[in-house]
Amino acid sequence: MTDYEWLTQMGLCHRCRKKKSAPDKKFCFDCVEKIREENRMRYDPEYAKAYRSKRRELYEEKKKKGICIRCSKKATHGMYCYECSIKTKRQRQKRSEKEKAIRHEKGLIPDERKRRGLCLWCGKAAVPGLQCCEKHREIFREAGKKNVQKVR
Repeated sequence: MTDYEWLTQMGLCHRCRKKKSAPDKKFCFDCVEKIREENRMRYDPEYAKAYRSKRRELYEEKKKKGICIRCSKKATHGMYCYECSIKTKRQRQKRSEKEKAIRHEKGLIPDERKRRGLCLWCGKAAVPGLQCCEKHREIFREAGKKNVQKVR
C-alpha cells in the first residue's frame, strides 16, 4: 500500500499528514487555505495575459504555415496531423457523451421534461396544460405584450 492510498484510507491530510482531510478532499482546511495563499502569491495576471497572447500568436502562425497546431508535424487533416486529428475526435466524442449523460441524469432534455410534466426551460413543476412554470409563463406573457405593442 502506498502512502497516498494509506492517507486516503485513513482520511488524513496528504500535506501535513496530521489532521483529518476536508469532506471529499485530500487536504485539511488549514492546508487548503495555505495552498490558496501560495497560489495567490505565485499567480501574476500580467504574465498570464502575455502568455495567452503569445500562445495565440503561435497558434495563428502554425495555422498559416500548415503545421499541426498540437504537435508541429505537417497538417494533413485541417489544422491537425492524422494522429492528432484522431485524438481530438475521440476526446470530443468522449466529452459529448459525458455531457449528454449528465443532461440525461438531470433531465435537461426537453422530451424528458415534457414526459415528467416539468418546465422545458428550468425543470421546475409546469403549470397544468402548459410546458412552462409560472415564472416562465410570466416572462413569455410580458414578451407577447411587447411584441403586440411593436406591431401596432
